[in-house]
Amino acid sequence: MKPKQIDQLSFDSGALSISGWSQSGPPQSVRYDGRVIYQNKTIGVDRPDVVACCGPRSASWGFSTLFHMNLSDFDAGRLSVTFPDGEAVGGQSVHRIFVRVEVERVVRLDAQPSTARTTRAAASEHLRDLSNSVWGEQRVHSGPPRVESHFDAHLVPVIGFPDQDPHWGVYQSDGSLIDAAAHKRGPGRVLLGQSETMRARQDFSYVDEVGVYGGLTVPHFGHYLLSSLSRHWKNWKETFPGTKIYMHTMESLEGWLARPHVRQTMAALGYEDDDFVPIAGPIRMRHLIVPAAGFVEQCEAYRAFGEIGQRIGERLWQGGPPVSRSEPVYLSKERLRSGVWTLANETELVGALRGAGVRIVYPETLSLPEQIRIFAEHRTVLGLAGSALHTSLLSQGGHRLIGINPTEYLNSNFVLLDKLKDNSSTYVIPATGMVPADGGTDFIHAFALPDPQRMARELLRLAG
Repeated sequence: MKPKQIDQLSFDSGALSISGWSQSGPPQSVRYDGRVIYQNKTIGVDRPDVVACCGPRSASWGFSTLFHMNLSDFDAGRLSVTFPDGEAVGGQSVHRIFVRVEVERVVRLDAQPSTARTTRAAASEHLRDLSNSVWGEQRVHSGPPRVESHFDAHLVPVIGFPDQDPHWGVYQSDGSLIDAAAHKRGPGRVLLGQSETMRARQDFSYVDEVGVYGGLTVPHFGHYLLSSLSRHWKNWKETFPGTKIYMHTMESLEGWLARPHVRQTMAALGYEDDDFVPIAGPIRMRHLIVPAAGFVEQCEAYRAFGEIGQRIGERLWQGGPPVSRSEPVYLSKERLRSGVWTLANETELVGALRGAGVRIVYPETLSLPEQIRIFAEHRTVLGLAGSALHTSLLSQGGHRLIGINPTEYLNSNFVLLDKLKDNSSTYVIPATGMVPADGGTDFIHAFALPDPQRMARELLRLAG
């Protein structure tokens, strides 16, 4: 396959890591032929026989480390990295490969500088710091996303799960996908279902009005905060009076709006239920206003999105001024009954932290305003890497976050959000890794800590 330039970076020192992942399911092995060029000289070539390991079941990614090198012997400068797509070995299909390029203390040439701080864990034989093992891109932009105006737009409803429907989306009159309206995620901005060209032979209902495209009604709390809210970085009802907001729906619009976190955040933005219209059938709209997403999961984020998050939190605030508390707080998943992943022996970890004076809270038992108050009362927040930490979006930021990750790769959503909120963060995994455990049928993944007491001591050490 023809190589393509993946990235160009400037650096001062540290280490370069290149990793790849495949979409459409991990192949058993992948053949690569990439290279790293420094000052017109090839300084490294990857392994050609990398075995991929399975990522999260719901995403069907395969991960593999392709190349690693120390940059301490090189003067500050620029690196050019080229990689082709990978070819599956032992199978008939070719899998699309995305490559992550990371340089410690790197400055991406195409990104805005950020004041976010990622605090590396002090040396420990018991913990592995994931600061340089991040899955996904981490671009943060200082300005707001773009807003586009499209005439004779075609809105095709989503059927079932979005990633399994290749036809849904928002298209121009010539049938091409409107990029600003596309739901994308992951490195390389991969489409979630949808197609570059609209399927022909559909009966559209014509709407002779101006409308605003509001995105996809994701029900899951964490993805709702990062994806469903991502196009609402401004109050479009005030900006375009009299317009309706058209939503692609994964469930009934009424059911989605009835979810407490949806109703509360949308009300904080000034919306009422009748401001929204479901895209229940094919719609042809005279004039559609399309705000681009302020947060693209595992890819990029805009400062305006972080700012609207804080304003939502302030409007949802209940009670008087928060009482600042000096002790750390731990956001436990111990009482959560279903989700993406669970920690089978979290009870032992919670017991050790509580005995050391850490405040323990259970976010799923609290209202959203109560969760926001937790972030207002505590500067140091501990927890398992998951949706509870995303509530930081609705805070003033500036927290010390310490998260336990289930795998050796950290989802870049956490890093992006920490940059937006100027959090100082550390994400870790036991040095020996997690132990697979039985999570029953209500969790996709289940793990156990090899030594919960040791992890509690390490978290306290990091919290200072």
